Amino acid sequence: MATKRFVYFTVTLVVLFALISCSKTGVSGKYVNEKNPKDYLELKSDGTFFSQEGPMGIAGKYEVEGDQITLKTDMGFASRGKIQGKTIIDKDGDRWTKQ
Repeated sequence: MATKRFVYFTVTLVVLFALISCSKTGVSGKYVNEKNPKDYLELKSDGTFFSQEGPMGIAGKYEVEGDQITLKTDMGFASRGKIQGKTIIDKDGDRWTKQ
């Protein structure tokens, strides 16, 4: 009986970790700003990001909760956006489309 519970517990943990990792890998990729295609946001499957806007590049970590994405820099700045399919809409209403 204890072995059966252990197997169920292990399977549940594996499924949980798979779902958590899929939430980041599902959005990972390169997104280009529709207003200025030279600006881009790259979301990596390890939960980190790099954003290039004009001459400035910013890096940090991101989190996804439902359809919300939060980008956080190492300096403590944070920005939120909304995920709609293959598009991220930032706080200014700019659309970033996945390539």
